[in-house]
Amino acid sequence: MGIYIALGIIAIVAIIIGIVLSKAKENQLWYILSIIGTAVLTVMIVFSINFAITSNSSVASPALENTGWREQKSYSRDYQLNDDMSICVSELEDSTGYAVYDTYNGERIGTLSWPSDQISVSNLELKIVDADGDGNNDVGVVTQNSDIIWFKFSPDKQYNKDNPNGCFELIK
Repeated sequence: MGIYIALGIIAIVAIIIGIVLSKAKENQLWYILSIIGTAVLTVMIVFSINFAITSNSSVASPALENTGWREQKSYSRDYQLNDDMSICVSELEDSTGYAVYDTYNGERIGTLSWPSDQISVSNLELKIVDADGDGNNDVGVVTQNSDIIWFKFSPDKQYNKDNPNGCFELIK
């Protein structure tokens, strides 16, 4: 963009010098200089407009733009876990479970990963009920053979690298 500004300034200076000197000396050379300066300025304006238009159309990753966090991957519908929390899930890349996100801010809160002997779940269906009777809703993932893998929700646990399951632990 700096080159556009510099060339624009040079073109304006050429126009001004050409006009002033053509009036003072009444010579065709200076008149031609002002016409060349005008042509250069016109071309620079066209290039500047083109640059401004193409710089606004982003080809960067949506993650770098100010977009909704859900546009980054495919997510499930929202499931109301309790009065304070709504969740949605996205399948893990290795198909061994689901990453769980807080639907209000997009923060990852845990992982629902099932035992290795369970088959992968391709059609997502979750059940939200108090499966273990402790007063907190739990999350059940319905498998293809209609079994349910239950996960206990513990809101006091945090998702981090030391605790990848976060707020969820498998109920045996």
